[in-house]
Amino acid sequence: MADWIPPKTNWQAGDIPGAEDFNRIEGNSEWLKGQTDELIKRSITRVVIPSNEILLSAPLARSTPPSSTVTTLLKRFRLSYPGVYRLYYEAKASTPYQEENRPRFYAALHYVDGGEKENISGSDLQPYDDFYVAKTVDFEARISDLEVRVFGITGSFFYNPGSIRNVYIKGTVVPIQAQLAVLQN
Repeated sequence: MADWIPPKTNWQAGDIPGAEDFNRIEGNSEWLKGQTDELIKRSITRVVIPSNEILLSAPLARSTPPSSTVTTLLKRFRLSYPGVYRLYYEAKASTPYQEENRPRFYAALHYVDGGEKENISGSDLQPYDDFYVAKTVDFEARISDLEVRVFGITGSFFYNPGSIRNVYIKGTVVPIQAQLAVLQN
């Protein structure tokens, strides 16, 4: 691909374009086409709309460590398209305890480039008992190439570990179509 050459901007009446001028103009046109082609290749052609269709699944149960109150990464997904997704998961405590000793679970969006994180599950899911409790939350991924990470924290007093299973990212991938509308009739 040709390099960009600053265009001549000081044309005067009577100036006659020469071979050098035409080569610069053609080279700049080629450069612009290359830039446009690259943008088209990287453009987003699909988005996700909310639905109950499972796009990604991690059904196996994973538990927080029984002897630690450190936040533990339990599940991780990579999203390819922007849009509104639905996250579903089931969590339980290993034994029933008071509120302050329940394990907690939450989900967050992580930008793949290492940028900011965003909590997407709202308040923590804190299961009360040794049966699974379900949580569903819709969230928006504003750009493509994000990760959804689901974390668990063991209950603090008696090290009450928790377990999570059936983690699903749901939605429907649809092509982006030109939005046609009658604006005035």
